[in-house]
Amino acid sequence: MDICLISIFFASLLGGMETGVCISKLKHMDIPLYKVWVHKPFYIYSCIWLILMMGLYMALRPPLEDTGNGTAEAMLYPRLISLVLTYVLLSAVDLRLRIIPDEVLLLYLISQLLMASSYISFSALLLELIVGLIFLFILFFAAWVFKGRIGLGDTKLMGVTAMTAGIGYTLSMVFMAFMLSFVYSVIVLLIKKKNRKDEIPFVPFLTIGMLLQLMILGFGGRT
Repeated sequence: MDICLISIFFASLLGGMETGVCISKLKHMDIPLYKVWVHKPFYIYSCIWLILMMGLYMALRPPLEDTGNGTAEAMLYPRLISLVLTYVLLSAVDLRLRIIPDEVLLLYLISQLLMASSYISFSALLLELIVGLIFLFILFFAAWVFKGRIGLGDTKLMGVTAMTAGIGYTLSMVFMAFMLSFVYSVIVLLIKKKNRKDEIPFVPFLTIGMLLQLMILGFGGRT
């Protein structure tokens, strides 16, 4: 069987777990990660992820075969769906609860690595991980220096994104997010709906920045 299809299947299960964790947080149920998969909605969530990721891969792979690198290019799209859905879920949780669940970040990282390993060489994947880890440590240092102005959850999310989508893509996304959040902050201050001490969830801005980046450069800076 095609190893790409196997990786997409397991990534969809992890995506279903991501959805289950986020929805349980939103409902204030806080189901432990190891129990998420025994709940019936998990199978529905996983099927939705599987249909989206597998369907797009199977639909795009044949026409992309003509490029000589059809599998690699087609696999970018299931990874793109995983990225977008994860950010949308985390945006909902961050808006309501001001948290970014570590479990979701871990599940997202594993699913991306599974899919990437099906068509990317081990050395290239390892290099991307190392660069992403270095970026994460830099972000942790920045969060420590600015003491609370950069949330640890946001820091971890940006680091994990760098490990999976590439450092260039992540930097562009973060830059767009900061610009958007700055404009938003100025507007709400002018209309006096918030003051400077009010906390503003950053993940929704990262999500918008990510979508803008996808429109401009595609996933991981590849079009």
